[in-house]
Amino acid sequence: MKILFKLKGKIETIENVSVDDKCFPLVAGIHPYAASAVQTSPLARESALWYKTLAVDSVYIDCNARVIYWLPVIADIDPELVALRRSFPSDTNNEDFIPTHAKPLFEDCGHYEFDASLKEMMGKCCLLVKKYMKRTISTEEFNKNVANILHVYILKAIIFSNENMFCLIRAKALIDERLRKAEEDILGVADGIEKLEKCQNTLMASLLHKENMDSELYLRTCDRSFLNIFLK
Repeated sequence: MKILFKLKGKIETIENVSVDDKCFPLVAGIHPYAASAVQTSPLARESALWYKTLAVDSVYIDCNARVIYWLPVIADIDPELVALRRSFPSDTNNEDFIPTHAKPLFEDCGHYEFDASLKEMMGKCCLLVKKYMKRTISTEEFNKNVANILHVYILKAIIFSNENMFCLIRAKALIDERLRKAEEDILGVADGIEKLEKCQNTLMASLLHKENMDSELYLRTCDRSFLNIFLK
């Protein structure tokens, strides 16, 4: 998924907004929080919402008009829709910022004015983009703030319908593939542990068979720590 912001004729784009194989959010391909915050960050602890990014192609945030639209992933068999999806504007004077087939985040635009939380969200978006365009905040800080806005406001407001079956089936296929790979990895680790245990048992049996373990010499060296390790 990608996010596009428009403010005063300028456009900022963030690519590779997704969720990784461990169910952790990604913004611009990296985790939008410190590695030490994995256990405490709401983004990491409540990341189920981020699976929606597998079904959404792009989110358009127009800070001038104070509206948000989103575009689901579409089938590549429809060249007209694919062209619309890929033709996001590079020209800052382009008036066609929001594609024709994009869906409004809220059907009633009055939500942005009368809902205090949404009004606050648009204010945050405008201020954030303005700071980033002036380079008064770093890209890392920008991405972290965008991740929070997505998590708190936007992702939960995206509602899929029967028209979006393609993107939902595709997202499910991606999740199933990740689960299959995770299961293969788990089975691989389990198989490795089983082989290691068999090898250990073989070595122990060989040691017991070849060595005279009941001799006085061995018995003198059999302290508690040795026996605890040997009998594990």
